[in-house]
Amino acid sequence: MEKLVVADDLKNLITSMNSGTDRLQSSSFYSEFYSYAELAAMYSSWLGRRIVDLVPNEALKKGFTIKCPSWSEDKINSLYKFLDKLDFTRKLLSCLKAQRWAGGSIMVAILNSEYGAFSSKIPDFLEENTLLSVQPFDAWQAVPAMIEFENVLSKNYRLPKAYSIGTGTLFSTEKSGNTTPQGTLVDCSRVERFDGLEMPWYDRQRNMYWGQSVLASAYSAIRNSSLVDNSIATLLFRASVPVFKVHDLQTIVSDVESKKAFLDRVNVMNYGMSNNNMAIIDSEETLESFEPGAITNLDGVLERYYIIVSAATGIPVVKLVGESARGLNATGEGDLNNYYDMLEDYQKTTVLPSIMSMMKRWIVPSLFNELMPVDFEIEFPTLERLDDKEKQERDSAFLSMVRDAVDAGFIDKKTAIREIQQRGVFSSFSEDDVKRMESEQSVQEEELDNEMDSMDEKFDLIMKGDMKK
Repeated sequence: MEKLVVADDLKNLITSMNSGTDRLQSSSFYSEFYSYAELAAMYSSWLGRRIVDLVPNEALKKGFTIKCPSWSEDKINSLYKFLDKLDFTRKLLSCLKAQRWAGGSIMVAILNSEYGAFSSKIPDFLEENTLLSVQPFDAWQAVPAMIEFENVLSKNYRLPKAYSIGTGTLFSTEKSGNTTPQGTLVDCSRVERFDGLEMPWYDRQRNMYWGQSVLASAYSAIRNSSLVDNSIATLLFRASVPVFKVHDLQTIVSDVESKKAFLDRVNVMNYGMSNNNMAIIDSEETLESFEPGAITNLDGVLERYYIIVSAATGIPVVKLVGESARGLNATGEGDLNNYYDMLEDYQKTTVLPSIMSMMKRWIVPSLFNELMPVDFEIEFPTLERLDDKEKQERDSAFLSMVRDAVDAGFIDKKTAIREIQQRGVFSSFSEDDVKRMESEQSVQEEELDNEMDSMDEKFDLIMKGDMKK
């Protein structure tokens, strides 16, 4: 008789451990692509909007400064006015935000009729007064068409040659069987592209040659924190549950008429509790409040999930939800310094190249009919990294230095006023205030000069003996 050998292979039918459906062994990473509705819904939530908008808003909240030593101040001011006319900063912010939530965006140059249809190529140098406007579109509005695979030396290699604007479908099939692009076809020479997060090549192809959304990369962290937030709110609402004890309830609800009378009775009681905070019941009935016990440490649970969202997005909790750092000697200074380092890198690698490209290709040539000078620069104001106490100490030291310089005669009051305004010591100290104070200072100096001249004339007359004492 053959001997039967039984071996323990550590299988567990309940948890599926070491079986073909083992939850641990079956778990794996996979690429997930989110629809427009999902990304838009995430962006519409307060946390999603905070994650997307905070970085572009802070990167551009103080604007940027144009510097060009070869240009006069009037010429630079003309460029500022032209940018205001284009509503450039607002539209740039729109592109930067769409780049983060949608995975990409484009800025389209709107030119006059001399440059033909949108599908035609335009030169790198635009003639004077040809740029009429610029318009932003997110990745879901701008569908890539005709990808460049032929010229490996092209700066547009493996990127779209054109974009179909205003449709979610790239092609339609005609009766003849041919396919044609939908929407307005825009050549890439008329476009400044803002790409999303880097993705592996085949995932990028599946994503219509766009990058990844910031919300998609942090999807699980955002979803889990929202679920925990809602669960805590639900738990608090259910912390006190009223219990209505009724004698022989089973018999009451078994009859249709008595059940209807009982439900009417309960509704009347609910109205009374809602309006007067009072319940009128029969002497044989009992109304109790079920208290499950004190609920504690919920803030710590929610804070832990916010920390996970912070790690997934690179935004410190103090910036993300306005929560100060906790714990012994916890100031959050290190997190904020890392955040400001990230912002400066974002300005340098994302915002600045796009602005310089549009200035070089479209804005400067169309406004001045000349190439952008080699000494043309865009600078962002220094990001504030000090707390209120440190800023106050720094500003007080600066004001004392300026005052001592004026008293010593190193600088005049006009220069002092200008230095204080440029330093940004007083947030409400505008350019108009500076000009007004400079004008008042000029009037005072002129009156003082006139008075001194009058005294000199009188002194000369006295010395000549032509004026009586």
